[in-house]
Amino acid sequence: MGTLFAVYDWLDTQMGVRWLWPGELGTVVLRKSTLSCGPTCDVKGSSPFLHTRLRIGAYLGKKQMDLTREEFDRFVYDTNVWLRRHRFGRVLDLNYPHAYEAYWRRFGTEHPEYFALRPDGQRAPVSEDTPHLVQMCVSSRGLHKQIITDWLRARRPDKPWINGAENDRTEKDPSCGCEACRAWDAKDAESRQRDAGFPRPLAGLHSDRYAKFWLALQAEARKHDPDATVIGYAYSDYLLPPLETSLNDHIVVGIVPTSRFPLSQGGRDDFRNLWNGWAKTGARLYLRPNYFLQGYCLPFIFAKDFAEQFQFAWQHQMVATDFDSLTGMWGVQGPNLYMLGRIHERPDMASDAILSEYYSGFGPAAGRCPQLLRVLGTGVSTEG
Repeated sequence: MGTLFAVYDWLDTQMGVRWLWPGELGTVVLRKSTLSCGPTCDVKGSSPFLHTRLRIGAYLGKKQMDLTREEFDRFVYDTNVWLRRHRFGRVLDLNYPHAYEAYWRRFGTEHPEYFALRPDGQRAPVSEDTPHLVQMCVSSRGLHKQIITDWLRARRPDKPWINGAENDRTEKDPSCGCEACRAWDAKDAESRQRDAGFPRPLAGLHSDRYAKFWLALQAEARKHDPDATVIGYAYSDYLLPPLETSLNDHIVVGIVPTSRFPLSQGGRDDFRNLWNGWAKTGARLYLRPNYFLQGYCLPFIFAKDFAEQFQFAWQHQMVATDFDSLTGMWGVQGPNLYMLGRIHERPDMASDAILSEYYSGFGPAAGRCPQLLRVLGTGVSTEG
């Protein structure tokens, strides 16, 4: 991608080309009387992130899009080109899903001790229909060895890390209640998280447990590779930072924030406390939000609030991103989506400057865009 990105950089910085949304209509090319390579053609740079990803949510709604196969394929192609033009790519592959969804099928009969002890004394999924949601007994030494065995078989140069991301869950899928797992929890976690100022202390009940789980995987893996790195999520009842457990820079944690836009001051503080708390553990962090699933087809504009949060994370140990999802609502949420693309390639660029670029693509209407969005009351500015 180096040569391709160099061309995009030249079109951006020297020609003022803007890619507002996918396809020809979203491409803005300023009239120029001369072409120049600029003061120098010897420009070097690298991505500010190890991995950037924006999932194309339209795949999920293909049947509802009323497009021919040819039209849909063109839509996906144009969207992928737009992502490349905004420099989405990867140095390492960080597409690590929930790790143990197949473990019940593989090990449920032979190794029930790998799985969470439920309140009714069973080690099994809550429902036969959802074996992928079974929770793990993360203190199990046998489980640690099995995970590392799987990692040694499957790892490759562009995807070298150990997947420590617990399965997804619902409120019906309990975390392990065995004595060993409970011993890994911080004492009085709920009250201590509340005293630390977190509004949802239950989201931190098992954070120390999962931090110790990642460290246990790392210790087992380092028997084979001294540079072993573990990746996991801050999620569900282990969203908040651990109270007693320190990590290291070979632990990478994907933060899945629960904040919603527009942000109140309390919402800003909650995100910063969450992010800083994990950063203080010594782990490297990446942002794994679901922000862009909000709003659907409404003119729900939160571009500036999003930029503020993104840039705070970038300034505090963010090494990668994974966003869910690009739903393609360009006509009503264009400022959000352009901000999302542009800030990935220029994380130090002021949000007002990014929005001005977007508005400039609308000719004489450009000066009216901010006022219109304020009238809609959608959170683009403090007046909104």
